Amino acid sequence: MGAFIGNGSMIEKVTFNGFAAHASPILVGFASGSIGQLILDSVDSSKIGAPTNDFASIGSVSGPGVLATGWEFPDAVMADGVPYISASTGLPSIKINGVVQPFPH
Repeated sequence: MGAFIGNGSMIEKVTFNGFAAHASPILVGFASGSIGQLILDSVDSSKIGAPTNDFASIGSVSGPGVLATGWEFPDAVMADGVPYISASTGLPSIKINGVVQPFPH
């Protein structure tokens, strides 16, 4: 696990750049607390099962490495202008002015 948020911690920003794990079910775990912005610059997701156990505890997800992880993200948590795989459609998507659109690839 890359980070564990507990004890009601409130962290403004967490960035992963060049992160890899040997084996982990999630990248960021929550017991209680929140992250304002999760930034994925570069993450080797091949041995990490999912980004988190609680998207409701993340304000927004951004970063150039989001789409490359292959993980699905809820549309509501994604920042504008960030390519990602939508959990609702399973397709590459991007939000523009808060509206989810297919991402051309």
